[in-house]
Amino acid sequence: MGRTLFKNCRFLISQAHPEGIIEHGAVFVDGPIIKAVGASEELESTYAGDEAVDILDCTSKIVMPGLIDSHNHLGLFHVHLPYGLASKKVDTGIMKEATDNLWPAYLWLTEEIVYDLTLFGLMHQLKHGTTTNATAFPFPDAAFRAAEHSRMRMVIQPHMLPVCVFRTIWMSRGISRKLKR
Repeated sequence: MGRTLFKNCRFLISQAHPEGIIEHGAVFVDGPIIKAVGASEELESTYAGDEAVDILDCTSKIVMPGLIDSHNHLGLFHVHLPYGLASKKVDTGIMKEATDNLWPAYLWLTEEIVYDLTLFGLMHQLKHGTTTNATAFPFPDAAFRAAEHSRMRMVIQPHMLPVCVFRTIWMSRGISRKLKR
């Protein structure tokens, strides 16, 4: 991104308090750096005459910093499949349900599946204004590649229980069913 003026913003949210909301505001950025924020008329008179500046008309738009999702396990919706397929009511306690139904779904994961699910989750988040995500997932390299591909910022947190721990838990509880990938 070069030099860009976002003008005529219906609302420009520059800070997290009422005084930080500018009606009919503008923001000028030079590469990754925000250089100026203020009234649209003021910034247009300063920057709009420069041919090297791209101008984006944001009439009827809200312009704000990207949202940050500080805790998300992107792509883990697959672990909820056992609940949808279960014929019994889930009411036996969170640890029993996690051990018997939720955690076994981790065995379905491969590096390719994690990449695909993470990329899908990131695209969904970008669509709704999130630009930074923190995730914990097996196969962190695959999650990183998905973030790199989407050009979204991501903090990859350590996964608390690796799959080998889950297998040990299941074996100790006598859970021996094989899950198909």
